[in-house]
Amino acid sequence: MHIYTSRRVSASLFSISTKIEMHYALNIKNKVISYLLFPVILPFSLSGDLIVSSFYYVRLPSKIAAYLRRTSHCYFIQGIENFRTGFLSGILNFLCNKSLYDKNLLASNKYLSNKVSDVIGRNVEYIGVGPANFFYDHPLISGLKKYDIVYFARREEFKRLDLFLDLFSNDKFIEKCLKVVVVTQDMELSKNIASMELPLCKVIIPHDDKELIEIIDSSKIMFFTSEYEGLGLPPLECMLRKVPVVTYKTYPLTEYFSDRKFSILLIDNTLSAINTFEKLLAPGDIYLEYGELCRKFVNKEFSQDFSRDFINYIERRLVMEHKKHGY
Repeated sequence: MHIYTSRRVSASLFSISTKIEMHYALNIKNKVISYLLFPVILPFSLSGDLIVSSFYYVRLPSKIAAYLRRTSHCYFIQGIENFRTGFLSGILNFLCNKSLYDKNLLASNKYLSNKVSDVIGRNVEYIGVGPANFFYDHPLISGLKKYDIVYFARREEFKRLDLFLDLFSNDKFIEKCLKVVVVTQDMELSKNIASMELPLCKVIIPHDDKELIEIIDSSKIMFFTSEYEGLGLPPLECMLRKVPVVTYKTYPLTEYFSDRKFSILLIDNTLSAINTFEKLLAPGDIYLEYGELCRKFVNKEFSQDFSRDFINYIERRLVMEHKKHGY
């Protein structure tokens, strides 16, 4: 399998299979320039028996490449990102909405499949993309929890870092003296947050999945503030490790927590977040009960073998393509 991306990133938590060959289309450090040039050169770079695009921005260039190579195309959708505002953003929203009607569509999970189906009026095939196998197989680290709250920080506006920072402006939260760990892969952001000297707050850039799991297993609760999420892997990774997620009412978390027993985890504002922390961290360790519920949910609703399911889908599509061309 060959994966094409616009540029090489300096750091990543993800290990890449030896069966995958990475291709970096541009040797440009500037993220914006890479973002603009990537779809222009993509039709002339891609080849193969089946071309899969995984982002609406490159779906059309990928379809053009498939047409030029006389091969087939599939759009692997991981989220509906049509929430932007402004003229140029409106164009991106249009491309996103248009992509939902792709003839060959594969959704990353059943919740997204149902959401897309409601929009386009037809069933959408899906696989259950969830946490990597390492998060399933690595033994749970037992013992004393070092952190009350773990938070995954990113700089995009829709991730709503401001809602996390609002906690430290609230006297009730400060009085509780909760220990917080912030996880990020953004070096500059980590320095910015560390410079704020937030009380009892530690910022960590994990080197690999093992260190990330150690941080998660050392935490009692995850706090989630994003306005929108596609795959939503950090919450699923925490839930799989028995760490309940306290979250604003954002998709797809609202779908995950639609069952009444999870309703306590959905919050509206800073005060309700603090009240929920208080309930979960009360004597009796209620967070452990919800952690177990969260783990069972991920095990039931998401596939540990999603990579095999994806390969099976690709193989079926290739068989169909070969029959179509009489191979």
